[in-house]
Amino acid sequence: INIYYSAGAAAEIRFEVSLDGATWRTVDVISLAAAGSGFKAYANIAYPWVRVYSPTTAVSLEFEVVASR
Repeated sequence: INIYYSAGAAAEIRFEVSLDGATWRTVDVISLAAAGSGFKAYANIAYPWVRVYSPTTAVSLEFEVVASR
């Protein structure tokens, strides 16, 4: 799974996986101290559900998630 992220200010970005879409497990937490962007690649993620989100509010955020099997 490849994740591109961009934030207009300091933000916390969470990558989580689930077997059923109801119970989520955290794979990674990305903490940005200031505005920025980046790309992370994760190998061997075989969960049927994945999500990337931010609990940070009032910040311009952009996520792009790409996966293949």
